[in-house]
Amino acid sequence: MKTINLYGILMLFLCVFSFYSCKDDDQTPQFEFTPESLNQTVWKGNITDPTYNGEVGINFETKETGVINCVDPENPEYTMVEGFTYEIKGKYIYFKNSIILKSQPWSLIEISNDKMILKYNLVDIKPQYQSTLELTRID
Repeated sequence: MKTINLYGILMLFLCVFSFYSCKDDDQTPQFEFTPESLNQTVWKGNITDPTYNGEVGINFETKETGVINCVDPENPEYTMVEGFTYEIKGKYIYFKNSIILKSQPWSLIEISNDKMILKYNLVDIKPQYQSTLELTRID
């Protein structure tokens, strides 16, 4: 009888210890949507837009400036490279001095350490007039 109680106490101890040791200490910190976190990062992906659909590359060179590279929609043999400035306010990013990335706010839809999805013109009820920028971090 004492042996059964001893085994019961031992099993209870092992169960408690097992669940306690399952604590998730290995969590990687969530990527923050700030100029500091985008500073000197390079992203590649696709833009779906009423006027342009295709592959893009974005280099956030500093906390305020960057460069976008994409295929010229009128002549696919050439690429367009354009500098821009940007500002982040909450979950919105404003691209300035860019024809490709319009100056109205892009809304952050999803972000992780290696993926970012931005949408433009969400207030328009017609989805065909909205733009989506899906990016994967490559550096």
